[in-house]
Amino acid sequence: MTQLSDFSGIIYFEAEKAWQAEQIGPAGEGNAFAEGSLATTHPEALAVTESRVVLALLGTQNRQVLQGRLLTRTTHDAELVSLAFQQWGEGLAEVLTGAFVVVIWERKTKILRVIRDRFGFIPLYYQHVPGVSFAFANRMAALPDFKKSRSAIDRHKVRQYLTLPASYQSPEDRTFYQNVKAALPAHLLRVQDGKLTTKPYWNPRPDLYQSLIRDDDYMELFREYFVQSVGTCVAEHTRVGTHLSGGLDSSSVACVAHRYTDQLSTFYVNPALPSTDETFFVKSVVDQIHSRHYETPPRANVYESIYLISTLFDRPEHFITPSSFHLAAAEKIHEAGCEVVLTGHDGDSVVDNGNSLIQTYRRTQDWPRLKWALGAFASHRDLSYLRPGWLEMPPAEKQRRYTDYYLSNELWQLLKQKNIQAWLSTALSARRELGYSYTTFLAFAAERLWDKTQASTIDTLLTDDLRNGPGTLDDRLTGDDLYTAIHADFLTQFRAITNRGYVDATEQMYHMGRHYGHRYAHPFFDEKLVELSLAIPEKLKFGDGAGRDTIRRALQGTLPEAVRRRGFKTSFSEYGLVTFRQLYQHTQDLFTNNHPLWEWVDKKKFDHMKEVLLNDKVPLYHKSKYNTLANKALYLGVWLQQLQDGEKI
Repeated sequence: MTQLSDFSGIIYFEAEKAWQAEQIGPAGEGNAFAEGSLATTHPEALAVTESRVVLALLGTQNRQVLQGRLLTRTTHDAELVSLAFQQWGEGLAEVLTGAFVVVIWERKTKILRVIRDRFGFIPLYYQHVPGVSFAFANRMAALPDFKKSRSAIDRHKVRQYLTLPASYQSPEDRTFYQNVKAALPAHLLRVQDGKLTTKPYWNPRPDLYQSLIRDDDYMELFREYFVQSVGTCVAEHTRVGTHLSGGLDSSSVACVAHRYTDQLSTFYVNPALPSTDETFFVKSVVDQIHSRHYETPPRANVYESIYLISTLFDRPEHFITPSSFHLAAAEKIHEAGCEVVLTGHDGDSVVDNGNSLIQTYRRTQDWPRLKWALGAFASHRDLSYLRPGWLEMPPAEKQRRYTDYYLSNELWQLLKQKNIQAWLSTALSARRELGYSYTTFLAFAAERLWDKTQASTIDTLLTDDLRNGPGTLDDRLTGDDLYTAIHADFLTQFRAITNRGYVDATEQMYHMGRHYGHRYAHPFFDEKLVELSLAIPEKLKFGDGAGRDTIRRALQGTLPEAVRRRGFKTSFSEYGLVTFRQLYQHTQDLFTNNHPLWEWVDKKKFDHMKEVLLNDKVPLYHKSKYNTLANKALYLGVWLQQLQDGEKI
């Protein structure tokens, strides 16, 4: 039960400055020593010797690996880490896998090391006072100097939260509080002589799979690694559950987990909207594996759900689909008594859809293959954002419309870059090879220019003070150095897998599970599986155009055919709009003109977005960006309200 173990501690770099151990706050069984104290609900995670102090939460897999390599029978996590560090030093980090956290204080050299797992399964927050102390915990509330107040808010983090990112963002140490940092996943943090530094210890090696020749070699190895990863997540648990949405990822996890237990529980949250109805696919999985199945609607009170998450997570809601959805599942999981729940989290990025193949053909000017790829893509994907009624269109019309859209967008980007020579060359080739019409581009360009002239288009909800005010990035640590050694061919997918948003999502689920008494496990977040997937050729991932062909082929015979062959994911846009309406109606009297939300969010801009979102005449696919921004504004407001309520107590 590693992931459910609370821990906290404080190290003073000079023993004479050490406080009494009780000032850390209760986290379970603890140890006080000359330079500070540690506490945890997992006693075997602590070891204090003359030479070093260790806190280590390892999990079964790491425990077995270290026992084998160190030739020892001890099952004590902290003792194993102490022995391993004695033998390998900081190289210990590369040996560990899965969910873990390690803190090592060398008492003679006065060097502190913190190692957080590659994907951020277990949070570690800290407060560092250079030359004085380093306090840490898996919950912000357990930090000795944590102040949960509006005055402690980090302005830049709020600005970041309310801004839609243009690309994948690296993990960073910033939290929503100025005096609290988060240890970076896949990094070793070191404090020595008053200076805090970090360095990545994970260097992905997709090149290890260069010897694979046949397509089936990749598929067989993917299947092997995925089954192993699911098995590791299930190990030593008798009451196992999985999320089951009917999509490829959760269905794959459920079908493989079924191999390890005949008492599997599955959980499906059904908003009861036609656009989100996945019951056919869910039923096909349940009928095949005969799981103990639970179906539940989302929590009815969206405001209470967001308020609870803000309290547990000590920050605003992360998910765009609000946690009235996730909490409903968590409550059913608690009711079923599951110890561990497996999710399909980040399967999209790890498996990858192979869409980069289109750009490869475009970059190499392989026009026949580009024509095929565009047609295959259009035939298998839901592109309703391009044209209402997309799914009912004849295949030939889909292919023509998407090809025109793709080429027009490529030419538009070249025009924006003022690369006239490349524009002329591409336009001529597109006309000659793909029958593209210049008239099509003129119409596309006119539409883009018209959109730009519309003053009603809003890209941000930030107030002028927040957008232009102070809030420097200079003092933050980021995970950018994680990407320096990886080859450019793999960089985009690796950034997608390890981006800040997925770390935030993983942490939010950790806190949710901790609250309800179960832990979440994420089988797609497995370093071997990730490195293999990076190595798989994009053509194999793209398949016949439906994408994600790796898992479709690897799990043939394991997944129900209806799920394995499904072409596109269900959109939750309509549900997002429904929950926005509910949350807005609940908060419109609460978020008055003098509410602290409007110190951060421009109320006039928000009101404009609200009018668009609540206007039934505006098509749903035109509301996506506004829905995301407006929901985040309300989530921020709920968090600020929760802080304000706490200050009144």
